[in-house]
Amino acid sequence: MAEALGVHEDLIDLVDLESAPLSLVKTVIDEGRVLWGGDEALDYLWRRYLMYLDANDMEELISLP
Repeated sequence: MAEALGVHEDLIDLVDLESAPLSLVKTVIDEGRVLWGGDEALDYLWRRYLMYLDANDMEELISLP
């Protein structure tokens, strides 16, 4: 994969988004690139991002005094 992208292998991190915690999914959205899956992958990431936002909203509500 690194060779195909023309980067050093140390710069490649593969993530199983289905089992990754939402915080890691958010990092992938912020810093990563979709290499496979096209619109379907982007749609999946969007749904996971909405889950991340919902989880953060719940966390904020729970921590209110």
